[in-house]
Amino acid sequence: MQNSEIYTQLSEAIGAHGAWKFRLRMAANKAEPVDISTTASDHHGCAFGRWLDGLPAQIRSLPEARDVIALHATFHATAGQTARFIAKGDKAAALAMLDNQLDDVSKKLNAAVAKWKILEKTKSTV
Repeated sequence: MQNSEIYTQLSEAIGAHGAWKFRLRMAANKAEPVDISTTASDHHGCAFGRWLDGLPAQIRSLPEARDVIALHATFHATAGQTARFIAKGDKAAALAMLDNQLDDVSKKLNAAVAKWKILEKTKSTV
């Protein structure tokens, strides 16, 4: 697997997970009627999750990769909980989760992805 492919996938992941947060907010505000309760919590179901699952063991074992994999799972678990609040009609709890826990894990995931991207960029210039 080439460093440029890893770098590209990591870059795309940031945007895709930002889009998840937007979809959840829209659903909480009833502006986007979408069934997200089952897909939001599946960290293996999104394109990035499938890509992470398919990485060779030597890449998955890198500390940067392990951090991203763990935070990605946490992101989706938190998104799933948010989606369950939305499905129950508990807008206040969903928005609180979006603004607190999901925002926090999203920032941590983005930072971990950025750290991994720097590693890959460094490898490609060596």
